Amino acid sequence: MIANLLSLYIQTLTEGILEWDDSFPTEMAGIWSIDKVTAKGDCCGGYRCAVMATLTDQSV
Repeated sequence: MIANLLSLYIQTLTEGILEWDDSFPTEMAGIWSIDKVTAKGDCCGGYRCAVMATLTDQSV
């Protein structure tokens, strides 16, 4: 059940974008297109997600 929900959550994330404002370092701020999300962990110890993304607009 948890694995199915996590899979659904990751699928939703990978179809979206990240938008980081100027509160992030200059080289990170902007609009990013998500390329890949990798999740590791379990329900007892928690999960960590790594997001690979391509910067599409740095004018934010």
